[in-house]
Formats: sequence, structure tokens, C-alpha cells
Amino acid sequence: MSEEKSMQKRRQSRKQQHKKHTADGMSMVSNYKVQTRVINCDVHKARLKQIMKSLNLEHVSVKRKPCVYGKDFTKANLEDLAREGTIHRDSAMNVIEMSIYLSHYACWHQFLETDADLLLVFEDDVTVLPDFNKHLGLCLQAITESHEPWNVFYLYHGDYLKYVTEPVAQVSEQPNIVLEQLVKPGIPTMSAYLMTRPFVEYLAKTAIPMKVPVDVFLMNNQNAMGKEAFTLNHTGHWDAKKGRSSPLVAVPGWTFGQSTRSDPFPPLRTILGDLEKKVAPKK
Repeated sequence: MSEEKSMQKRRQSRKQQHKKHTADGMSMVSNYKVQTRVINCDVHKARLKQIMKSLNLEHVSVKRKPCVYGKDFTKANLEDLAREGTIHRDSAMNVIEMSIYLSHYACWHQFLETDADLLLVFEDDVTVLPDFNKHLGLCLQAITESHEPWNVFYLYHGDYLKYVTEPVAQVSEQPNIVLEQLVKPGIPTMSAYLMTRPFVEYLAKTAIPMKVPVDVFLMNNQNAMGKEAFTLNHTGHWDAKKGRSSPLVAVPGWTFGQSTRSDPFPPLRTILGDLEKKVAPKK
């Protein structure tokens, strides 16, 4: 085979591999192989269109992960999940919170079927901001240079429960990006996060049975194995159209519990308790 033909074959092979990795949501960021997933329900087509537009503009390779749709669960389904040990019978979660938990859990498990180093997950109401890949790479570089073993990097942490951080590095001055280490946990938003492979392995082993919402579960475990959690300083970042923002992503400005704690969705322990009463033998 001539040298020219050999080079053409190698280029073709690289193109095919790149195409496959792109289709699988794979990309290289700061020497890490990253798998990216967007959790999206079929009923939210407009959300998917918006986030995919922003991801495509920033050349982020991504694959959609269909959500677990909570409203499809029947009481019989929930009883089966409790019987097989997937959920605690005394869980205070409702079916929407359970479906969110299972959607993230599915992303973790599917990631472990790949050889990727990091898992990047977005919920579908997020918008990535300009120069996303560049800024994410700089953040990863700063985390690496901190020499701190780490589990998770919240691209936007949220403010559902007061948390305490300390600055680690000035990643960029324009825009102002400051990497921070979490020293006191708060309940994080699940809108956008990056996890290491060992941490995903840990979560996949400990996430079931479900008892608390996935954001609380993550808060309780983010320092597992003696490792650190990072986020960004959100001060001064605000997107007038999309709501709250970090230097990397914009997220909706809704308040805690607005979308998951509404009256039509009672706690699972109430539903399962009612089922037990109905099937209990008469004395």
C-alpha cells in the first residue's frame, strides 16, 4: 500500500471514529474523554430544541437521554418497585421526584458501559453560554492543577440550601470565572454537572433503594471516598432572558419545590400505604 493511500485510510478511520463518538455524545475536553447527555422528556420538544441549539452552537457532542416519565407510573408499578427494593416504602418522594432520580441514575449506568473518563449531564431547561467548551476546559485544568482528588463539578450549584465555598483559582478574568471548592454542602441543582468515573461507579452502587430526591442524595455523597466537590462563583452572573446563570450555563429562575412538590403528587409512602391497606387481610 502506498504512503498516500495509507494516510487516506488513517484519515478515513479517524473520521469514522469521530462520527461515532459524536453520535455517542463523546468528546475530548482538556485531555479527558467526556460523555455528554441531555435528559429530556418526549413532551418537552421545545426545551430539547433550545438546548440542542445552544450545544450545537458551541460544538458540544451530545446525545439525548429520554427521561423516565413520572406521570406514567401506576400504583401497581410503584408497588412492584417497592417489592423489588428499588424504592423505600417510607420514602417521602413523589412520583415526579422519583422519575427525576431514575433518569439521572440511568445516565450513570449507561456511562459505565463506555470507556469515557467523565460524565457531563444536562437537564433540558439549561442553556450553555458562549465559549462553553473553552471555559469548561479551563475549569478542568484548574481542578487538575489544584491536585485535589475530586468527585463532582457543579457547573451551576443553585441556592436551595445555604452552602459554603472557598476560592481555588481564578480561571478567567473576562468573563470572571472563579473555581470554588465546596467546604459545606448545600442541596445542588441537577441542571448541569460533571462527574468522575470512580464517583459514578460509587453512585451506581449506592443509589438504590431510593429514599430521598436525587439532589439530596448527591449532597449527602458528594465527598464520598474522601474526595472534593467543586463549583463556580455565581456572583455577578445573571441572564436577563434565561434567569440565573453561572459563567458556563444559564438555568431557569424557579424556586425550590415549584416543579416537584405540587399537591397532585402525594409522597410514595402515602400511595404505598394506601395500597397496603387495600390488600391487608381482614381479621
